Amino acid sequence: MERGSLIFRTVIVVVVVTVFALSLHPLVQRDYYAVFIEMLRDKTQTPRAQELVAKAKALQKEDPALYQSQALLRVADESGTDLTSLVKTTGDIQNNRDVLSLIRKNASSSIRLGLDLNGGVEFYLELVPDEELLERFQTFANGKGETRADMEKRMKDEFDRYRDNAIEILRNRLEGQKIFEAEIAPSGDRYVALRAPVVAKDEKLKLLELIKMSAQLRFRLVHVNNAELVRQYLADPKNFRTPLGYELMTVTEVGADKRPEVRYYFVSRRIEMDGKGVSMAYPAKDQWGKRQIDLRFSPQGAEDFARVTTANVHRQLAIVLDGKLYCAPNIKEPITGGGAVINGSFSEDEAKSIADALVSGSFPFQIKVNAVFDTDPKLGAANVSNGIWVGIFSLLCVALFMIVYYRLCGVIAVCALCLNVVLVMGAMAAFDSTLTFGMAVDANVLVFERIREELANGHKLRTAVSMGYERAFSAVFDANITTLLTSFILMFVGTGAVKGFAVTLSIGILSTLFTALFVTRLIFDYILKFSSLEHISMLHIFKNATYRFMKMWRWALLFSGVLILLLIGTLIVR
Repeated sequence: MERGSLIFRTVIVVVVVTVFALSLHPLVQRDYYAVFIEMLRDKTQTPRAQELVAKAKALQKEDPALYQSQALLRVADESGTDLTSLVKTTGDIQNNRDVLSLIRKNASSSIRLGLDLNGGVEFYLELVPDEELLERFQTFANGKGETRADMEKRMKDEFDRYRDNAIEILRNRLEGQKIFEAEIAPSGDRYVALRAPVVAKDEKLKLLELIKMSAQLRFRLVHVNNAELVRQYLADPKNFRTPLGYELMTVTEVGADKRPEVRYYFVSRRIEMDGKGVSMAYPAKDQWGKRQIDLRFSPQGAEDFARVTTANVHRQLAIVLDGKLYCAPNIKEPITGGGAVINGSFSEDEAKSIADALVSGSFPFQIKVNAVFDTDPKLGAANVSNGIWVGIFSLLCVALFMIVYYRLCGVIAVCALCLNVVLVMGAMAAFDSTLTFGMAVDANVLVFERIREELANGHKLRTAVSMGYERAFSAVFDANITTLLTSFILMFVGTGAVKGFAVTLSIGILSTLFTALFVTRLIFDYILKFSSLEHISMLHIFKNATYRFMKMWRWALLFSGVLILLLIGTLIVR
C-alpha cells in the first residue's frame, strides 16, 4: 500500500511539474515571420511561405505603421491563399485570422512582464462625442437662468462623468483579455492615457482594435429591392445613384473555395433599434461549426426586438457594429425569444473581443488614437538589472542558511524552492498572469522544527518525520489559508493592478504549499525507503527557550482591539 502511494504521489508531482514547465516555452518573444515558417505542414511549402513573407515585408516598407500580422493577412487575402492549409494548426482554426492569432501566440513570450520590468505600450486616446452626446451637451447650452460659467461647469462635470465611465469600460475590456495591470488615467478634459504590458509587438494591434471599438450596435433594415439595386450598381458603379436615405455597405465572406467574396447591401440610415437592450453577449457556434456571437436582450430590449422583427417579416435586418456591417439575415418570422445572433467570418480572438466589448458597454463617443508609444520599464533598465541580481543574491542567501542550519532538511527545502520557481513561472505563463515573485520557506521551517522536537522526544526518524508534517500542517494551513481567502476576495472585487496582484498571490501561495508540504514529504519518503538513514542533525542555537508568549495575551488582545476600533473609526470618518 505504501509503495502504491509513493508511486501515485510521484506521478502527481511529475505531471504537475511537466505541465507547468512546458508552459514556459518560449521564454522570449520570437520573430513573427520565422514562427510562421516553422509552423508549415511540410518543407515543400517553404518557397510559397517565403514568397508571402517577402511580399509582406515589402508592404511594411511602404507602410512602416503596418504590423507583421496585418501585412501577412493582406498578402494572403489578396492572393487568395488559405493559410489554414499551409500551417500545422491546433484547436479550432477556421480562417486566416485564426492562423495569424495562432502565430502571434506561438511567437509571444510565455510570461507577461509588468510595466515596471519590461515596459509595454501606451495609447494616447481622444474622446470625440457622437451626435447623441453633442445633442445632450446642447441642452446645457440652451439652459436658462444660468451664467456662462455655471453652464460650462455643468458641461465639464457631465463630460468628466462620461470620461470616467469610459475608463471603467476600457478596464473591463482589458480584464476580459486577462490584462489586469493596465494603467488608465485621464489626461486633460477629453483625453485618456492607457498603458498596458504586452507579450508581443503584434499584440498592440489586438489591443488597438479592442480600444477603438465603441461597441455601438445598430439594427437597420436592408432595402426591399436590394438584389436589383446591387445588380444595377455592379453594372455601372460610376453612374449609379444610391437611393435617398440608404448607404452601400459590404460584407466579406469566405466562400467554399476559401477565397474571400464581397457581398453588397443597401442599408437604411434609419436605426430601428440600438444595442442598449443587450444584457449578455458571448461567442458561440452554429450547427455547421461556424462562429457567431449570441446576444441576449433585457426585458425591454426583447420587447423592442420583437416589435422590429414582427413589423418587418421577410425583410433583411442589417446588424451593424461601429459602422461595420457584419451580417444581414432574413427575418423569416417574428423573433420573440429575447435573443439574436451576429454571424460573420470571425476569428476566435475577434469573436471574444466583440462579445467582451458589447458586455462591458458602449461608448457615447468615438475613440480616436492620437499616438501609440513603446514604453520603457518604469523602474529603468539599471534598476531592473539590480533587482534581478538582488533577487538572485537573496535566493542564494536563503538557500545557504537553510543548508547550513538544517543540513539535509535544508537541502530538501532548497530543492523544493527551486521547483517552486518553475511552478510559479509556469502557472503565470499558463494563466496569463504578470510576472512578480515572492517565495518563502517558512512552511519548511515549521515542519523541520516540529521534526526536531519529535526527535528530541525520542521518536525514530520515520515517526518523527510523519508526526512533524502532521502536527505542523495546522499552523502552515492556517497561516496560508487566511492570505489565500483575502487574495480570492481581491480577485473577485478588485480591478486593475489589485486584481493582478491577487492572481499572482494566489498562485504563489498554492505553489508554495504544494512544494513545501507535498514535494518535500515525498523526498523524505524516498530517502527513508531507499537508505539506512536513522538520524538527521540540525543546528540548534536557541536551546531550552522558554518564552511565555501566552502570558501576555490580555495585553495583546487589548492592543489589537484598540487598533481595530481606531481603524474602523478612520474608515467611517474618511
